[in-house]
Amino acid sequence: MVIVTRPRILQILLCLTGLLLAAVAHAHESRPAVAELRVAEHTLTASIRLNLEALISQTATEHQDSDDTPQAQRYDQLRRMSPELLAEAFRENQSGFLDGIDLRNQGGLRLALNVESLRIPPVGDIRLPRDTVLLLTTVLDEGTRSVSWRWARANGAIILRAEAIAESRIVNHRSTEAGADRNDPLSVSIDTSARSFSQLVRPGEKSDLIAIEPGETRSPGSTFLDYLILGYQHIIPKGLDHILFVIGLFLLTPRLRPILWQVSMFTLAHTLTLALGVTGLVDLPARLVEPLIALSISVICIENLMGCEFRSRRLALVFAFGLLHGLGFAGVLSDIGLSPGHFISSLLAFNLGVELGQLSVILLCFALAGWWFGNRDWYRRLVSLPASLLIGTVGVIWFLQRLQITL
Repeated sequence: MVIVTRPRILQILLCLTGLLLAAVAHAHESRPAVAELRVAEHTLTASIRLNLEALISQTATEHQDSDDTPQAQRYDQLRRMSPELLAEAFRENQSGFLDGIDLRNQGGLRLALNVESLRIPPVGDIRLPRDTVLLLTTVLDEGTRSVSWRWARANGAIILRAEAIAESRIVNHRSTEAGADRNDPLSVSIDTSARSFSQLVRPGEKSDLIAIEPGETRSPGSTFLDYLILGYQHIIPKGLDHILFVIGLFLLTPRLRPILWQVSMFTLAHTLTLALGVTGLVDLPARLVEPLIALSISVICIENLMGCEFRSRRLALVFAFGLLHGLGFAGVLSDIGLSPGHFISSLLAFNLGVELGQLSVILLCFALAGWWFGNRDWYRRLVSLPASLLIGTVGVIWFLQRLQITL
């Protein structure tokens, strides 16, 4: 008769965790589409940055990784297509896509959208999503004062941004630049002193009313909540590299004081570079930052393997790596964009969401292991060391993958 002891169960769980981490080493992470709504001469223009391959293959929602979906093979096939072939594939699905966008005015009248242009980047590395820009337009009648947006659940989440101002306050910010095209809808800019609209619209849900004229605008509280959710989601469930780094901090020792010191240093560092990165004062390309973030996971785990003593050197290391992770957060937030009218509050909300995500990971670690097994003699031998080895190995794999993409 085989007796399965509690330590043995922990070892089995660690092995299963290792298999899971290895399985996600080739992740194709999805992210929400971003739509900029602008009005000029009674025409509403929606410039949408999206993952067109995910939209066509219906892998845009419910999965943070396209490899998790039954349509993964179709997604990879589309990812290998040239811009011309991918545009043709979109045209085959264009009518269904437009039918799935429910744009209505304040009276409930549905507005018809037309595809003006489709800009698809070259193929590049198929492991990375490419951002297609889709330009849609619709003509507004004199009675339209606000609009709402909803699109098919299968299209995933979308971040809507607009300016709640009258047409007379719209300006062209490229008109003074050499070679500017005054008729280019994308060159239309907005007087940033006006109130703005920014909202994360979840799959299948309807947005708030987006004002065309002054008087209706999204509340600061709602915008704050949207960016809070975005920050949290960037950790849980989408930020697996950040999750593994935080778990690595926990694995050194399950005692509360060392963990609080490490998390505080990490928070201080990434808050600093998040602010500097978003404001453009510090700008390092993602091709350099992302491999180093992966490497930071491995270095922290190597520290765990070398000993369980908490030293000041550890804090210096965590602070340095926190600076890197902050630049990673800044890259994501720059892609999403901050609400022009609520820049500071949106930045603070996103950062707070990140902190809440990190605390959730720490509390989960305590709940699953630290609280029950942290004071056992075998904790380091059967939990801390094997987990650090597994997570450190995944960090090395990611580092090599991201380095290969960089090179």
